[in-house]
Amino acid sequence: MPTGIVVTFKEASHSGGLSDETFRVLVERAADGIFIATDVGRFIEVNPSGHRLLGYEPPELVGRTAADVLPPREHARLFAELAAIGAGQVMKQEWTFVRKDGSEVEAEVSSQRLADGMVLAVVRDLDERRSYEFKIRHSEAQLRSILLTAPDVMMTVDRAGIISFINRTQPPFRPEDVIGTCAFDHVPPEARARVVAAVEKVFSTRELDEYEVLGPKAGPNNVREWWSVRAGPLIEGGEVVAATLCATDIAARKHAEEVETRLQEQLRQLQKLESIGRLAAASPTTSTTC
Repeated sequence: MPTGIVVTFKEASHSGGLSDETFRVLVERAADGIFIATDVGRFIEVNPSGHRLLGYEPPELVGRTAADVLPPREHARLFAELAAIGAGQVMKQEWTFVRKDGSEVEAEVSSQRLADGMVLAVVRDLDERRSYEFKIRHSEAQLRSILLTAPDVMMTVDRAGIISFINRTQPPFRPEDVIGTCAFDHVPPEARARVVAAVEKVFSTRELDEYEVLGPKAGPNNVREWWSVRAGPLIEGGEVVAATLCATDIAARKHAEEVETRLQEQLRQLQKLESIGRLAAASPTTSTTC
């Protein structure tokens, strides 16, 4: 229910063209608590969500005062708030309420004075929102930990290859040096077309792609090392908003493959020499008699 309600439950037909019955249904089904009180804070009407938030059954709150559902430490603040509302101010603050069972609940209250002098307060439970925010922060912390400890280099790029995030870089580069640059410029010129094609495939088809490429010159020897890159889509609202590139260092594997290739070539040369030796040994010896 929007927090901009400026009518009491029974005044709906005089504001916005809604019938009394329609407005009553909207108020009763609102997720937020809706309270109508006198200028001194005595509740005249409270919707079901308001009762439920504070642990009461309708209409137990009607006739009670705001001070009855606030801890003593909030009373001085309450009187100041009622005075400000009475002077025409629209207030939006967080309050601690006391439920019927004595437990406390945090809520956001939007309040204002109505044309007839009554006070409207729309009360939103903050526990659920804060629980959701906590879960988000927890998930973000977990993700940061994973990204920072993962051995792979992970980055997000737009369709033009501009890097918006990268979890790690190879010395002498730092993440802040790389963010905002083009990923296509960090590979050899002859490999650029392959990387461009992979990113375009992700945006066009939402399909994964994988390729091997020499990375940027890095390390103490300023050399390019081999990386295996997996490219996939980052989808928000049904649209591909970025490509995620996950690069695994395969320099050791490539080195091992090169060593194996050299050994195989040496073996072939030895086998060739051995064959020549066997042929030579099998050839008849020609002798000359004087």
